[in-house]
Amino acid sequence: MKTQRRATGHVTADNRGIALFATLIVVTLIAAMAAAAVSAAMSTTRAANADYLANRAFYAAEAGAEHALAQVELALADGFLCTSPS
Repeated sequence: MKTQRRATGHVTADNRGIALFATLIVVTLIAAMAAAAVSAAMSTTRAANADYLANRAFYAAEAGAEHALAQVELALADGFLCTSPS
């Protein structure tokens, strides 16, 4: 680090290199925060997608069971199925 004398007689240090170092640190911290935000957003998206697919499968299975029950009730009403053994 160079030292220089100002016209006032005070000795000052040449700190021009510290600005580059500080800028690199700040840029690195901002990049790390951005990466963490993207990771959190992706994780949330994956969880929402998994929840959506689970709900979709549940309601598809429920609809299938309702349809099968309706078919059995229709067969009973039409006399194709009997409730007592013959």
